[in-house]
Amino acid sequence: MSLDMRVSRRTVLTIAGAAGAGAAGLVAAEGEDEQTGRKLTSDELKEILEHSKESRSCRLLARMVDGTKAKAQVIPGIVNNTFFLVVAGKKPFLNMSVTLSPLVYVRQPDYWEIEVVGCTSGIVLPVVGAYAETLSLDSYRGKKGIEVVWADGRQRIDI
Repeated sequence: MSLDMRVSRRTVLTIAGAAGAGAAGLVAAEGEDEQTGRKLTSDELKEILEHSKESRSCRLLARMVDGTKAKAQVIPGIVNNTFFLVVAGKKPFLNMSVTLSPLVYVRQPDYWEIEVVGCTSGIVLPVVGAYAETLSLDSYRGKKGIEVVWADGRQRIDI
Protein backbone atom coordinates (compact mmCIF):
# COMPACT_ATOMS: atom_id res chain seq x y z
CA MET A 1 0.00 0.00 0.00
CA SER A 2 1.34 3.44 -0.80
CA LEU A 3 1.30 5.96 2.02
CA ASP A 4 -0.50 8.55 -0.08
CA MET A 5 -3.61 6.32 -0.32
CA ARG A 6 -6.61 8.31 0.76
CA VAL A 7 -8.54 6.91 3.67
CA SER A 8 -11.85 7.96 5.09
CA ARG A 9 -12.13 10.48 7.93
CA ARG A 10 -13.57 7.73 10.13
CA THR A 11 -10.42 5.66 9.55
CA VAL A 12 -8.15 8.51 10.64
CA LEU A 13 -10.22 9.06 13.79
CA THR A 14 -10.24 5.32 14.49
CA ILE A 15 -6.47 5.11 14.01
CA ALA A 16 -5.93 8.10 16.29
CA GLY A 17 -7.96 6.34 18.96
CA ALA A 18 -6.12 3.07 18.38
CA ALA A 19 -2.78 4.80 18.90
CA GLY A 20 -3.47 4.95 22.61
CA ALA A 21 -4.80 1.39 22.73
CA GLY A 22 -1.67 -0.22 21.20
CA ALA A 23 -1.64 -3.19 18.84
CA ALA A 24 -4.85 -4.61 20.29
CA GLY A 25 -6.66 -1.45 19.22
CA LEU A 26 -5.45 -1.85 15.65
CA VAL A 27 -7.18 -5.20 15.32
CA ALA A 28 -10.47 -3.53 16.19
CA ALA A 29 -9.78 -0.54 13.94
CA GLU A 30 -11.39 -0.63 10.55
CA GLY A 31 -11.56 1.68 7.60
CA GLU A 32 -11.90 1.78 3.87
CA ASP A 33 -10.04 3.28 0.95
CA GLU A 34 -12.01 6.31 -0.28
CA GLN A 35 -11.15 5.60 -3.93
CA THR A 36 -12.07 1.92 -4.15
CA GLY A 37 -14.28 1.33 -1.12
CA ARG A 38 -12.03 -1.66 -0.24
CA LYS A 39 -11.61 -2.53 3.45
CA LEU A 40 -8.08 -1.88 4.73
CA THR A 41 -6.16 -4.69 6.37
CA SER A 42 -4.64 -4.55 9.84
CA ASP A 43 -1.14 -4.33 8.28
CA GLU A 44 -2.17 -1.37 6.14
CA LEU A 45 -3.55 0.41 9.21
CA LYS A 46 -0.31 -0.27 11.10
CA GLU A 47 1.66 1.29 8.22
CA ILE A 48 -0.54 4.39 8.26
CA LEU A 49 -0.15 4.67 12.03
CA GLU A 50 3.66 4.36 11.81
CA HIS A 51 3.70 7.05 9.13
CA SER A 52 1.58 9.34 11.32
CA LYS A 53 4.12 8.93 14.17
CA GLU A 54 6.80 10.37 11.87
CA SER A 55 4.82 13.59 11.53
CA ARG A 56 4.91 14.14 15.30
CA SER A 57 6.77 17.28 16.33
CA CYS A 58 8.22 17.85 19.82
CA ARG A 59 10.07 20.86 21.21
CA LEU A 60 10.78 22.69 24.43
CA LEU A 61 7.75 24.67 25.46
CA ALA A 62 8.07 28.42 26.02
CA ARG A 63 7.61 29.63 29.58
CA MET A 64 5.78 32.81 28.51
CA VAL A 65 2.72 32.14 26.34
CA ASP A 66 -0.04 34.66 25.70
CA GLY A 67 1.31 37.03 28.37
CA THR A 68 1.18 34.37 31.09
CA LYS A 69 4.31 32.96 32.72
CA ALA A 70 4.34 29.24 33.59
CA LYS A 71 4.92 28.29 37.22
CA ALA A 72 6.86 25.38 38.68
CA GLN A 73 6.76 24.33 42.30
CA VAL A 74 7.83 21.36 44.38
CA ILE A 75 5.33 19.98 46.87
CA PRO A 76 6.07 17.36 49.53
CA GLY A 77 4.41 13.97 49.37
CA ILE A 78 2.57 12.21 52.18
CA VAL A 79 5.51 9.86 52.85
CA ASN A 80 8.65 11.40 54.36
CA ASN A 81 11.36 12.52 51.90
CA THR A 82 9.11 12.32 48.81
CA PHE A 83 8.49 15.30 46.55
CA PHE A 84 6.49 16.12 43.41
CA LEU A 85 7.14 18.72 40.73
CA VAL A 86 4.02 20.54 39.53
CA VAL A 87 4.31 22.69 36.40
CA ALA A 88 1.35 24.75 35.16
CA GLY A 89 1.01 27.28 32.39
CA LYS A 90 -0.37 27.87 28.92
CA LYS A 91 0.42 26.00 25.71
CA PRO A 92 0.25 27.61 22.25
CA PHE A 93 -1.82 24.80 20.66
CA LEU A 94 -4.94 23.23 22.11
CA ASN A 95 -4.05 19.71 20.98
CA MET A 96 -0.41 19.89 22.19
CA SER A 97 0.51 17.27 24.79
CA VAL A 98 2.90 18.50 27.48
CA THR A 99 5.34 16.21 29.32
CA LEU A 100 8.05 16.68 31.90
CA SER A 101 11.20 15.02 30.61
CA PRO A 102 14.12 14.56 33.06
CA LEU A 103 17.61 14.41 31.58
CA VAL A 104 19.78 11.32 32.10
CA TYR A 105 22.99 11.65 34.11
CA VAL A 106 25.90 9.33 34.86
CA ARG A 107 26.45 10.98 38.26
CA GLN A 108 24.01 12.91 40.40
CA PRO A 109 24.33 16.62 39.48
CA ASP A 110 23.82 19.57 41.81
CA TYR A 111 20.58 20.45 39.99
CA TRP A 112 18.75 17.79 37.98
CA GLU A 113 17.38 19.32 34.77
CA ILE A 114 13.79 18.56 33.82
CA GLU A 115 12.60 19.82 30.43
CA VAL A 116 9.04 20.95 29.72
CA VAL A 117 8.35 19.43 26.29
CA GLY A 118 5.32 20.04 24.07
CA CYS A 119 4.41 17.61 21.25
CA THR A 120 1.92 18.01 18.43
CA SER A 121 0.84 15.60 15.73
CA GLY A 122 -1.53 15.84 12.84
CA ILE A 123 -3.52 19.02 12.45
CA VAL A 124 -2.41 21.79 14.83
CA LEU A 125 -5.15 23.82 16.50
CA PRO A 126 -3.70 27.35 17.07
CA VAL A 127 -5.76 28.05 20.19
CA VAL A 128 -4.10 28.75 23.53
CA GLY A 129 -4.90 26.17 26.20
CA ALA A 130 -3.89 25.48 29.79
CA TYR A 131 -1.78 22.60 31.05
CA ALA A 132 -0.75 21.20 34.44
CA GLU A 133 1.73 18.33 34.71
CA THR A 134 3.11 16.46 37.71
CA LEU A 135 6.28 14.38 38.10
CA SER A 136 7.46 12.36 41.08
CA LEU A 137 10.99 13.45 42.04
CA ASP A 138 11.94 10.20 43.80
CA SER A 139 14.50 9.35 41.09
CA TYR A 140 15.23 12.84 39.75
CA ARG A 141 16.74 14.92 42.54
CA GLY A 142 20.09 16.62 42.32
CA LYS A 143 22.34 17.15 45.34
CA LYS A 144 20.81 20.61 45.84
CA GLY A 145 17.54 20.38 43.91
CA ILE A 146 16.09 20.52 40.40
CA GLU A 147 16.12 22.93 37.47
CA VAL A 148 13.04 23.22 35.26
CA VAL A 149 13.96 24.10 31.65
CA TRP A 150 11.69 25.89 29.17
CA ALA A 151 12.63 27.16 25.69
CA ASP A 152 12.91 30.72 27.00
CA GLY A 153 14.02 30.31 30.59
CA ARG A 154 15.04 28.19 33.56
CA GLN A 155 13.95 27.95 37.16
CA ARG A 156 16.06 26.42 39.94
CA ILE A 157 14.27 24.95 42.90
CA ASP A 158 16.15 23.89 46.03
CA ILE A 159 14.90 20.78 47.80
